[in-house]
This record gives sequence, C-alpha cells and structure tokens, in this order.
Amino acid sequence: MHVSIIIPVYEITAFLEEAVQSAASGDYADKEVLVVDDGSSPENAAVIASICQRYPLVKLLQQPHGGAAAARNFGVANASGELVFFLDADDVLQPGALGFLVGALREHPDAIASYGRVQMMDAGGRLTGGIMPADARIVSGARVLEFLLERKLPFCNGSIIIRKAALEKLDVENTHLTVGEDWVLWCHLALVGTIIPAGNRVVLHRRKHGKNVSAQGIENPELILAAYESIHAHPVFSQALGEEKCRELKEKCLCRIHTYLASAYAANGEAEKAAHHFRQVTLPLSAFDDSGEVA
Repeated sequence: MHVSIIIPVYEITAFLEEAVQSAASGDYADKEVLVVDDGSSPENAAVIASICQRYPLVKLLQQPHGGAAAARNFGVANASGELVFFLDADDVLQPGALGFLVGALREHPDAIASYGRVQMMDAGGRLTGGIMPADARIVSGARVLEFLLERKLPFCNGSIIIRKAALEKLDVENTHLTVGEDWVLWCHLALVGTIIPAGNRVVLHRRKHGKNVSAQGIENPELILAAYESIHAHPVFSQALGEEKCRELKEKCLCRIHTYLASAYAANGEAEKAAHHFRQVTLPLSAFDDSGEVA
C-alpha cells in the first residue's frame, strides 16, 4: 500500500528536519513525503526548501497561508498514496510505525483507518510522560465516534493512518480553526467508517513546547471552545447517535475542556483563571475517574 506522509509547516522550522528525517527513513519503502509550506516568510521558506532538498523522497508543496487544516487538505489533493498519514512538523514518526499501521489495515480491509500510541517528549526530544492511550482508553469501531465527541483521542495528535478514499468522502469545514481542527476531522471521519487500534505499539513521539498548538489553547481557551462548538453544533452527529446521547456527550466534553484548562492554569500558578474554569464544571465528582478523566 502506497503511503503519502503529509507534513504541514508554517514558520517554525526548528524541529522540521527531525520530522522529515523520521518520515523519509525507515524500512517502509512504498511511500512519499509531502511537506506543505503554508505561506511561511521568505527566510523560513528558504530553510524549509533546503531541508526538503536533502531527502530524495520529499516533495515540497507551497500555498498561501491558510492554516493547518488547509495545508493538510492541499497535501491530500496532491497525494498519490492509497493511504495518508499526517505528521506535525515538530513530531517524530517512530521506526516501523508505517508497517505496523498498514498491517492492521491489511488484516481489516473494511476499516478506513488504524491508529497506534503516542508518547510525549519535550523540546529537547527527551521522553517526558506516559504512553497514550492507556490500555483502558483504546477504543474501536462504533465507540470511536462517542469517544471523539466526548474527548480528543490521542490519535488526534498524529498516530493514525487513513485510506485516502475515506478522506475524499468528507465534507468538513475546519479551516477556520487554529486549535482542534484535527479533532473536528476525526469526528467526521468516524461517521463514514470504522477506525481501529493497530495495537499497543508507540508509533509517534509528540513534542510539547511553548509554540505548539496546545500552548495556543492554554493562552486563548476560546480557540479550544471554538473547535468544541464546531463539532457539537453540527446536526450530523445527533442524527447518527440521537439528540439525548449527543447532549450527554456534549456536557461531558465541555466539562473535560474546563477541567483541562483549570488544571493547566493551576499548574502555572494562575489561581484566578483556574478557579474560573473549575466553576464551569457542571458534572459531579462521581462522573470522573481517578485520573481526572470523565468516566
């Protein structure tokens, strides 16, 4: 199965070569790597072009700045692969990951996508946290949609491989979002087919640093809430699951967002902001498990 790895990049080039190298190397030969420069400044565009020239498998695409979702869409439109893998420009694809994910789709020809696990690392590339999802959080099939409507699953962070034909069936408006645009995409993807876990293997190291998307969400919570509204205001989900179920998932989702924001602000010593978000949590403590996840 021919795989197209799509790497959108805008301005931040410090980690790009490591991402490109991880995509271009490895033992899975039937692939292409498309780096989409999303309208970077001339100085950074030159750096991006220089990195891409060092790897024969890499093709550089350029577009006016439109955001990550638009860059991914442009990559898909130019992809020749039967399968698509989105890799952020600050993350690292792990050796053997493509073969592992593709193998799951070979074993399950009716599935439209498969995902692995993610491990966090810091700006210097040092592994920092646990592996996600924990075994209890691995979900498959019809349950994926409900989990996505309630929470961002770890494959939103880039551990999923998708049949291009499934992506081409989607009619998703997410290019206006700067945070959570991938979450919106996966919710709609889960409507058109079955998403399966490939297994417990870590396929991606996700880098957390001061300029990535998660940091933007903490600085401006409205960006996260905009993604939430984009998902839960769409009638297609209540049509699929029913109004009552969607109302339940919507409340859990909003509580999870406010709990996440409150915890992040508390960890940063911003007590007033933390208290504000804790007051927005409407579910009782019994609705949460020991890890702080909504049960």
